Amino acid sequence: MDEHMAALRNTESVNQRLFDSLHQELIKYRDNFLHESLQKPFIRDLLTLFDDLSSLSSQLQTATEGNDIKRSKPVQWRENLENAIHSLTEILHRMEVNEIEPKEVVDRAYHRVVSHEPADYAEDDGRIVMRVKRGFLWRDQVLRPEEVVAKRFG
Repeated sequence: MDEHMAALRNTESVNQRLFDSLHQELIKYRDNFLHESLQKPFIRDLLTLFDDLSSLSSQLQTATEGNDIKRSKPVQWRENLENAIHSLTEILHRMEVNEIEPKEVVDRAYHRVVSHEPADYAEDDGRIVMRVKRGFLWRDQVLRPEEVVAKRFG
């Protein structure tokens, strides 16, 4: 009788492990489905909006730097635009989308080099000169690589 009970407990333990494994697999499938079919297209649209707003902010910054006359309106517009960008960034954070942290050297997993500048020294090869377009991660996976200008030696 004890042997029979031990066999039942062992079978129950195996069944529980199989059930837990299947449950985790279904959760992963659900999350991937939600991300790929629903969230990813929406997030990409938000990133495009982020790029457009950032570009407008940069243009307003350039327009207000050398012009002291009637400066208050463009400055106010730029500040309002910066607030809108900040709000959009907060929305992205709530959706588990984070900006790729700035790095000194190109990492092909996170960066896409869009242009090169000549490097005077070999140790400067691959050093990032400028961030052209910000990159983003979703749950630690690259959603969009950061576009950068980097130095190239030789």
